[in-house]
Amino acid sequence: MHRSVYRLKARPGSEARVAAALGEAASRMGDAIGQRRLLTASVFRYGRDFFAYYESLDGPGCPMAPAQLFGDLTGLVETWPGEAGPQAWTPMVDIYHASRPVSPEDWARPRPVAVLGQVNRLRPEMVSSYVFYHFQYQEEKPGDWAKYAAIYLHGNLMFFYQEQPDGPVAVPYRGSLDTHNTPADWQGLMAQHFLPWEDDPNLERPWRDAETVLSVW
Repeated sequence: MHRSVYRLKARPGSEARVAAALGEAASRMGDAIGQRRLLTASVFRYGRDFFAYYESLDGPGCPMAPAQLFGDLTGLVETWPGEAGPQAWTPMVDIYHASRPVSPEDWARPRPVAVLGQVNRLRPEMVSSYVFYHFQYQEEKPGDWAKYAAIYLHGNLMFFYQEQPDGPVAVPYRGSLDTHNTPADWQGLMAQHFLPWEDDPNLERPWRDAETVLSVW
């Protein structure tokens, strides 16, 4: 099973049309779930940025490309540089996951849940520090937090995926580190990494809620 997160940026003034076009993909994603190609898929929006989260089951064509799910958005979105040329969707990097799939049976949800998306920005000079501490945390304490929670990064923009309820406890597994160096004052340390928003210079709300455009199970 493969977890994917992609970022899409609408052209100025095209946000509503992009949201509507992505919403129309719900039936296509539902078909993929029925065919056992997907477990779940969701799309979130914050301003002109859209974030697609989905889980592809192992098999031919896994992981699924976002264009397979969301179709052609030419003319409505900005493009990012890619190995094969300009692309509408750009992958975000997994920099933290509270747990990882041990098997499809372990990872499957017993019932539909609420999905939550948030965005935040890192100080460019502190990106590597944030990634280091989060890798250390996830490997020293696997399964320590909400089962499906994960943070993804593109540039210095982060997308935080969560579910409610958190789900059953993950099947225990051993991380890649035997150390015990995760800092005790985690929140205080993390706050030093965030780039203030224009309307929040004191970082009272570093994480901003993203709108859920669609969620399919």
